[in-house]
Order: sequence, then structure tokens, then C-alpha cells
Amino acid sequence: MRKFRTDGKRMHKTAVFFSALILGAALLTGCGKKTEPPQESETQTKQETVSATEQAKANETGAVTNTQQAALVENDGQHSYLTGEKMDPEQVKQRPLAVMLNNILEGCPQTGTSKASIIYEAPVEGRITRLMGLFENYGDMDKIGYIRSSRDYFVYCALEFDAIYAHFGQATPYVGELLNSDRVDNISGPVAGINHPAPNTFLRTTERKMPHNVYLDIKGLQKDIDKMKYSRTYHDAHKPKFAFAADGQKPDNSKG
Repeated sequence: MRKFRTDGKRMHKTAVFFSALILGAALLTGCGKKTEPPQESETQTKQETVSATEQAKANETGAVTNTQQAALVENDGQHSYLTGEKMDPEQVKQRPLAVMLNNILEGCPQTGTSKASIIYEAPVEGRITRLMGLFENYGDMDKIGYIRSSRDYFVYCALEFDAIYAHFGQATPYVGELLNSDRVDNISGPVAGINHPAPNTFLRTTERKMPHNVYLDIKGLQKDIDKMKYSRTYHDAHKPKFAFAADGQKPDNSKG
């Protein structure tokens, strides 16, 4: 997997502090006088004006830099959006599949995870974690497993990659509304709270006990993607998450 570059200038806010110290001596004769508070000097006003101007320039430079960096994310159509590896142009266009995976002893070893381009791991509850694999060109695979339920933060991660999202079950109070919305191309088992379950995608094996025995059948998945009329290619609004160094070049993070 190639290293990706994260060029970008970090803006440093600079504050200029100016203080004037007025020393005065008065001869005390009889009754003393109260010292008047020092007036703001012209030098102090000038310093603050210069600071504001410099900050405005820094803001403008930062905006330009962000625009330039956004341009770097453009893909030439011959490299994976997820890994930066060389890939057939027709395969580059294909949306990835995000799959929720078991990550406890009863659900291990997993199946198909070696084919994932990216794997997320995040805690769920009870001091356990769950995995979400992002698979490219999964059509030549047989099955992926073992499948578990969704959490909202995994869904948002999948949306960043414009991925089709597959899971079996969910924490309904937190993610049910999101999964049923038009924002997510959702592939779910027939569980409570899911408006349009996928009838062909998921199967159970007799080699393990429930609920750790659900796997994703690729042929069944293809049927459900067509049935639900999900796009197999990236949407026009897709924005690549990573910017990769060109072939043969090392990533330059000197300005990162």
C-alpha cells in the first residue's frame, strides 16, 4: 500500500502584545497627586493595526492553500482512490463495499479480510471492538464474514468513501433513521427497524453459533444491489479522501 501525502500549511495565529511602561517621579510636598492612567500610545495602535493586516493576509493565504490542496486530490483515473495502487480504469470507477465485521473470539477467524483495501477498528460496547472493511473489486470474491451490526460512526466513515454499506442489524436508537435515509445505499439483513432489507445477501453457516455465523454471499449481494438500483460507480459528488504521491515519488510532508 502506497503512502499518501498530506500537504498543507498550518496557519499560526500571531498575536502582538505591546506594553508601555511610564516611569514618573514626583516630589512630594504636602499633599500628593494621584497619577493619571497612561494613555494609549500611537505606537501601540500601529502595532495592533499591523497585526490585524498580517492576520488577514494569513487567512487569505490559507484559503488559497486549501484550494490548491483540494486540487491535489484529483485522481488520474488509473489509481485506486483507497490505496493509490495502479488499477484498471474501469475498476477505479467502481464504488467500494463497506462491510461490518465481527472482532471477538467467537467470530474469528474472519473470512475475506485480506482482500480489504482499508479496515477500520472502533470500540462498540463492553470493551470490545468491531471492524469495517472497505473492499474494492469484490466481484471475484466468494464470501465475506462474519457480519455484525452497525453503529452510526461506521456509517459516516463509509459515506466518506461513497461506499455501499453492508451490515446485519444495528443499534436502532442511534443509527436506524440514518440507515433508512436516502443518504445511505444500505444492504441489511431482515432485522427490526430496517425498511428495505436485502433478502439475498446474507447466509448463516452451521459451523458456528448465532449470532456469530452470518456471512455475506457475493452473488446474493450483486442481486440485491441491482434490485435496489444502487449505482455501482462513484457518484458525481464523490471527493477522494486521500492524495497520493505520484508513481516513483516519495510523499512530501515537509509542509504538513
